[in-house]
Amino acid sequence: MIDGVRDIDTRSAFRRSFVTGDETMRDLRLAILLPALWLGLHAAPAMAYIGPGAGITMLGALWGVIVAVFLAIGAVLFWPIRALLRRRRRHAAVTTAAAQDEGR
Repeated sequence: MIDGVRDIDTRSAFRRSFVTGDETMRDLRLAILLPALWLGLHAAPAMAYIGPGAGITMLGALWGVIVAVFLAIGAVLFWPIRALLRRRRRHAAVTTAAAQDEGR
């Protein structure tokens, strides 16, 4: 008790708010999962033919996305190395120019 005000256990109130949030989230997950599971298990086969061209097209698109992701990651990782190499070249050029000026 501080200055006549009763201490409130904030941790238990904090926990209670998460428990009710977890129950709501669990209910929402069940509301989405159960109908999706029912639809997935009771779906009739489509009896449709997909030719080989569609599969090859999908693989080509997937390959393009994978290559783009790796190139983006590589560019981000290579950027500091490239900056370091540029800085070294500039420093070497300045040092060489200074050495030539001293030799004159």
